[in-house]
Amino acid sequence: MRVQGIYFVVTLITGLVVQLVPHIGWQLEYLPGDLGDTRFNLFILEHGKQYLFGEVDNYWSAGFMYPEPEVISLSDNLLGTAPIYAVFRLFGASIFTSFQLWTIVLGILNFSSAYALLQKLLKAPLASALGAYVFAFSVGLAAQMNHAQLYPRFAIPLSMFFLIIWIEKKKWVYFMLSLSLVVYQFYCGIYLGFMLVIPFAAVGINYGWKERKALFAALQPPRQMMLYTLAIVLNVVGLLVLFLPYLRRAKTSALFDYSQIVGSLPTPMSYVSAPPGTLAHEYLVSTTSHYSAFWDHWIFPGWLALGAFVFVAVRLFVRPTYFRWTRPNRSFVIAGVITWFVFLRWGEASLYYFVQLFPGFSAMRSLTRIINIELLFFGLSLGILVVILVQKTTVKWRPYAFLFSLTLLVLDNYVNPDSVLRTSKSVFIERHNEMTAKLEHLSKGTVISYEPAEIDEPIAHIQLDVMLAAQSLKLKSVNGYSGSAPLGFHKYWVLPNEENRLFYFERFDRYKLKEVVVIQ
Repeated sequence: MRVQGIYFVVTLITGLVVQLVPHIGWQLEYLPGDLGDTRFNLFILEHGKQYLFGEVDNYWSAGFMYPEPEVISLSDNLLGTAPIYAVFRLFGASIFTSFQLWTIVLGILNFSSAYALLQKLLKAPLASALGAYVFAFSVGLAAQMNHAQLYPRFAIPLSMFFLIIWIEKKKWVYFMLSLSLVVYQFYCGIYLGFMLVIPFAAVGINYGWKERKALFAALQPPRQMMLYTLAIVLNVVGLLVLFLPYLRRAKTSALFDYSQIVGSLPTPMSYVSAPPGTLAHEYLVSTTSHYSAFWDHWIFPGWLALGAFVFVAVRLFVRPTYFRWTRPNRSFVIAGVITWFVFLRWGEASLYYFVQLFPGFSAMRSLTRIINIELLFFGLSLGILVVILVQKTTVKWRPYAFLFSLTLLVLDNYVNPDSVLRTSKSVFIERHNEMTAKLEHLSKGTVISYEPAEIDEPIAHIQLDVMLAAQSLKLKSVNGYSGSAPLGFHKYWVLPNEENRLFYFERFDRYKLKEVVVIQ
């Protein structure tokens, strides 16, 4: 194996062994996250698998919060990576094991795609591998482990990879691939899809501006014009297929105004706010402890990545001759700085105020999630810094420089698995089996409402118990959990009983007399 390949393999294995797999357990003992959002995302993946295998007829109208139609449009859909999960189900893995393996595969894909982009930019395997580690395994992701819809990020570097190639080679197929990967990211996770638009546009405009005449000339032949038009139309259609249910949902759902989401925008202090359990950064845990939802602001990317980003950005604007900048590298660093500023909050002020005015952006309420994309630029910055330093070492000493740099990177990003939010797999299985036992006597298609006499735990956990059990038995449940709730469901959500169920059903006259089996 060539030395370049060794850098890739060693760094990837290190990230899996140190940062990812321990959070799941070497014997797959844990699922990342809690009994809430993790199981909801698991339900969505399993629903996608059932749709792919022809077990359900309608994707958007899943069998929870019955009889509300198109309930999948209340949250993310994970359609883009459901096939990965489905492969493990096809080979007989349980829903919980399939979710764990899906998580590991996404970690590998995230690293590999970032490496491909950075290698294209840096032409330096050692630096690219270290930069990809930042994107895939950063300490800044520790607080995101409860949000599985943020795991699929590999389309982000790939969309920019093909964007660069298109600008360089001016062939429509690369334009098609680049645009399609942006659309695909929406299918993987709508939050990151919207957030990707800003850095993608920044890179494209900045890098493509000097090539604008050549790009325009490439569009002139009628056949090329037709192919570019076809690429745009197909991707617009792809977006419409995804967004039509969400557009219908928007008619009955309230969007967020700036005052409601401003507290979720990261501040400069958010980038030096670390999660509990780091090896060397416990002193940063309380940096944003006075913020509302302070745990979402634990987006510290490590001193190496953060320091590299500041160093590279300053050098670009203050002393650009210090590094031999290529136009793609320059464009990416500028795009990284733009993205950082757009989502940054100073007091109550932020440039994001203007971004939120664009369609779709006002549906997002947790903006610290931009760290999932910014890590790509932090990783690139670290790669550039490594290139500068490694250029001063001989080839003989570079493997040692790599091992030393990787060791520092691991120490800077290490988080104790016991400090990361995770839940024992046995707890998931036990709860699932208990609820399934209460429902397994019912025939397929039965509409059920689980209305316990006493509620002595978070109601979200109970609602999800019913959702998953009903899904596995091909039942429909009035019970449900999602990113938001349909009209009239709030009372039933808090207290599932006959009175609140009938209150919810008032919007659905034809369902009032529908037989509902009540389970207690």
